[in-house]
Amino acid sequence: MSEAKQGKIEPAAKKSAPKKAPEKAIEAVENIDPRERQAQRLEADRIKNNKMVRGKFTFHEVPGGKVTMPYRRHKKDGIKWYTFEDGKIYTIPLGLAKHLNEGCRYPVHSHKVEANWMPGVNRPEVVVGKFVDRMSFVSLDFIDASDPDACGALGPQPTVLTAEHR
Repeated sequence: MSEAKQGKIEPAAKKSAPKKAPEKAIEAVENIDPRERQAQRLEADRIKNNKMVRGKFTFHEVPGGKVTMPYRRHKKDGIKWYTFEDGKIYTIPLGLAKHLNEGCRYPVHSHKVEANWMPGVNRPEVVVGKFVDRMSFVSLDFIDASDPDACGALGPQPTVLTAEHR
């Protein structure tokens, strides 16, 4: 029987290279299963979006009106129904506050006309001119200005008028 079949073949002489132990530690961290990494990200996102925030609900579409809506951000969370009345203060999850400010609006389209536009030669481009908010939620909690996600997520802050602004 040959040496190859018995598994006794010695490998060719290897070139000696310096060992890189720190890279192996880094590789071990990078070799986490992508599904597990995604599950960790989703869980962190779920915890963040379930943090309760206190703020004022504004119903721009029907001033003084009420709206009832279901909400579920993640599979693990159950569907919850929320009823909001214009101008009242509520404590709701951060994810719902983001949805009220970013998802409850519709686009208004307009035509963008180029400077050299000529009828019959080129057409005006249809673009989203602006968004009309149907409802919004303005946080009354302290927002950390160093957190870009929190600052932009809750929409523009209202202007406070004082006697000097008249």
